[in-house]
Amino acid sequence: MGPAKKRRGNTGAAAAAAADTREDGDGAEGRGGRISLRFGGFIHEDHKQPIYCVSFFDPLPGDEVTVRSSRSDQYFAAVGANRATVYQIAKDGALSVAQAFVDEDVQETFYTCAWTISVALTPILSVAGLRGLIKVVDCVSGRLLTTLVGHGNAVNELKTHPVSPSLLFSASKDESIRLWNMHTNCCIAIFAGDQGHRDEVLSMDVHLLGNCFASCGMDNTVKIWALDKPRVQENIRRSHESTLPGTAQDAPPTNSEPENPGRGGPVANGVIGVGGDGAAGSTRVSGAANGDNRASLETAATPVANATTPMASVAKENSNGGSTLNEALRPQRFRTIFEQFPIFSSAKIHSDYVDCVRWVGNMLLSKSTASKIVLWKPDVYRINGQSSLHIDDEESPAASSSSGQHAQQPRTPALSDSDAVKIAMNGAEKNSEAVAVLREFAFRDAEIWFVRFSLDPLLQRIAVGNKLGKLWIWDVDGFPIQPLVKNMGHVKCNSAIRQTCFSPDGKFLVSCCDDGSIWKWSLD
Repeated sequence: MGPAKKRRGNTGAAAAAAADTREDGDGAEGRGGRISLRFGGFIHEDHKQPIYCVSFFDPLPGDEVTVRSSRSDQYFAAVGANRATVYQIAKDGALSVAQAFVDEDVQETFYTCAWTISVALTPILSVAGLRGLIKVVDCVSGRLLTTLVGHGNAVNELKTHPVSPSLLFSASKDESIRLWNMHTNCCIAIFAGDQGHRDEVLSMDVHLLGNCFASCGMDNTVKIWALDKPRVQENIRRSHESTLPGTAQDAPPTNSEPENPGRGGPVANGVIGVGGDGAAGSTRVSGAANGDNRASLETAATPVANATTPMASVAKENSNGGSTLNEALRPQRFRTIFEQFPIFSSAKIHSDYVDCVRWVGNMLLSKSTASKIVLWKPDVYRINGQSSLHIDDEESPAASSSSGQHAQQPRTPALSDSDAVKIAMNGAEKNSEAVAVLREFAFRDAEIWFVRFSLDPLLQRIAVGNKLGKLWIWDVDGFPIQPLVKNMGHVKCNSAIRQTCFSPDGKFLVSCCDDGSIWKWSLD
């Protein structure tokens, strides 16, 4: 029987046995060799509430400005309560606070954040949580650029498109995933409906090629959705051409009645649009001028009149009551499309809430509350009505005793992982839930939900925490399947670790906990 449906799970913690905690980690020999995990410092945020997400700013390859600045210092964001804090890791490993953005709504609780870059190559941080509002902040100017409104309930995860940094995905408690264009405020597509999720969507991840994404949630399923469909690609193209603000209002929330009727609060003020200095809807940062690192985002009092009614002030009525603006030239409101059918869906991998999913090439890693991470891929052989396993006749003892007719059957050709994804993306109906489990990474003391694992930049190592504040690290393709770091922790860290994150250079690992603490480790 699954855990009670409480927000973010049970947070009880207990002290780990002293024998299971080492300062230098507990390594294992594998393909990746032995690694050393060294404690590098921690910070307790003064709100003392759970920090649900931590994410490093990872500059895009070829981005000379951000890459040059990231060679010496690295930055990551952590979100908890109504605050998003940006931390700096100096070249010598020193940890310090760079910025802190505080939402005016004291009832807001941020669950997730995601980085991207603006047209001017400045770092952009998007945050979202309980209210279902996505706040987009320019970390250079400290301005709240826009608020994306549309979800009918809490947002559990944000992801930036790996190829097009202007595209943002949001997974929500309203059972939908939305695709946004942050530069034009367009809600491009809503992935929900007939064959969509039947409960809260907890996690999602985009394939590195950007042609599909995976999602998972409380309905115990993992689904794969296509992004290369012509209608989706056409709407993405149209979103880049749109200049109309507030277009997300064209699509109603998936759930008609949100959990919190007061969602939006005083921060958003009903404004959807990009603000500017001295312009309506702009933001100002208090405390930054006098050196205070805590910057409070305050929405300008001047409202945006008719922000969702483009050109309302342009059309004038003539003496005959007709409009002087040619209807053919009037710009049309951007239309959001609905995608109701995933290309693959399975509830066979896990038997409880699936709270984290990540792509590893063309394979998937997913985690539930059973204290194990599963590496798997769609079983295209069973989808096609064939056996999922093939053993060479000369290597199979059973083959020698099989009938001659069976021995003369044509062999099923081996398929690569990319072929597997392509066949799964064809939308086969027969045995569409079939999966091939490749390996499992078992750990312990993680029976709560909303605990996320992470992958290093090379997709070679997995790191996850448990409810006792201990860390586990594996080599994805190591043999035998043994943890490189097993039940590692600090004596003062005894609260549930909600998420881990590797630095872009792979030298640091950061984890965030239920007691408002952030822990930094060095990897050797």
